[in-house]
Amino acid sequence: MITQAMVMAAGLGTRLAPFTQLRSKVLLPVFGTPMIQYTTDALQAAGVRRIVANVHHDALQIRTELPRLIQPLTELILSDETALLRGSGGGLRQALPFFKGAPFFFANADVLSDFDWNELALEHARLRRRWGVQLTLGIHPSGPGTTGYREIHFDPYTRLITRLGIKVSGRPFFMGAGVLEPEALAEVPVEGVADFAASILEPAILKGKAAVFCTDRSWFDIGSPELWLQTHLELINRLELGFFRSREAREWRKQIEANHLRIAPRTWIHKDAVRSSRTQNWRGPCYWNPLGSVGEVPAALGPAAVLYGDAPAPQTLEGGIGFGGAWVRHRQ
Repeated sequence: MITQAMVMAAGLGTRLAPFTQLRSKVLLPVFGTPMIQYTTDALQAAGVRRIVANVHHDALQIRTELPRLIQPLTELILSDETALLRGSGGGLRQALPFFKGAPFFFANADVLSDFDWNELALEHARLRRRWGVQLTLGIHPSGPGTTGYREIHFDPYTRLITRLGIKVSGRPFFMGAGVLEPEALAEVPVEGVADFAASILEPAILKGKAAVFCTDRSWFDIGSPELWLQTHLELINRLELGFFRSREAREWRKQIEANHLRIAPRTWIHKDAVRSSRTQNWRGPCYWNPLGSVGEVPAALGPAAVLYGDAPAPQTLEGGIGFGGAWVRHRQ
């Protein structure tokens, strides 16, 4: 059983601008819940009792708010990268002493997935016994059709990764989650910046020590305004259809329904939102969360719109996402 994890939370969030000028990327909400909490909740449910999170951009926000999202039985350690953003490989190397020579999960904080962490741990243990692997990546068999992700080529019998491909759609891709053994970080410089693929993954592939765990569980990249919007719209669709297959995904549904109201087909609001006749002009799918304040009800919202806080004006609030007064329309 793996009881410790690294959550990658230090990124600048440039793809999510302008919203990351207002709030740290990993604290931006998905149905009112900070995106990083979906990952930390799932890790804790899987038995993780030590979580290390690296911090750089808006570090003070994360230092203040992340401890509130962690259960009391879980130790939270912040790996400080405020002086230098170490990169996806360097951040893992800096945090290595916190794991005391034992394997650990790692996860990107800007991804939402109902990943089964315990199944991943069991598969990694099997592959380590069989092939001596140093790392196991969570792999989805078919990448989203709208955005290309780097293809992962692997032997279907051994499950060992053979090479990294180009960015394509509809092919196996890395889900931003996996297991690392400490020796996988042996070639990462102790100081400076390092990339995960170049300094950790590719050396392990060359040694025949990198493997995959394949799963078709749900996966959402929340790294840009469009993807953030699409994640909300897909969750609205699933709420309407009751399509939450796994135990982890059913926890999402339970949390969303505990804090939200469905006021019309594909139209959802936070329970703190003020209801009025104005909502009759809304067109789903749409979602509004006043962020805890009693904001003015938007005169019109949707279709395909998500709004946190007050409505920016003058704006046509459809086909886009808003937060803290900023609004980004979905590019067709």
